[in-house]
Amino acid sequence: MKPILAITILISSLSTLYAYHPEGMKVYKKECMICHGSPFRMAESRKQYDWEQMMFQSSRPILDLHKNEKEAIERLGSNWTDKKQENLFKFLIGNAKDSGAVPGCDGNYCGP
Repeated sequence: MKPILAITILISSLSTLYAYHPEGMKVYKKECMICHGSPFRMAESRKQYDWEQMMFQSSRPILDLHKNEKEAIERLGSNWTDKKQENLFKFLIGNAKDSGAVPGCDGNYCGP
């Protein structure tokens, strides 16, 4: 019985590590938080499937979503990279409404 418990704990801790994506959190805080607020609230606003669908809509979905918002394009346009977008979506998908992730305090952000 003890090995089963240990394996269960290991699997749940690994899934938690995947859910929290520190590079994505940093991108969100730097590029998105000023307009969209709390990172975890934004991530929880959609389900994993919705974030994944958004990610595959185009080659640069974040820029496409904000194309009619002059201030956002000025902020994102010149320094937005595919790597930033990939990290951001990993964070959003990993902390989506149905992901089971529980936000907490760390060096990057504290709270939901």
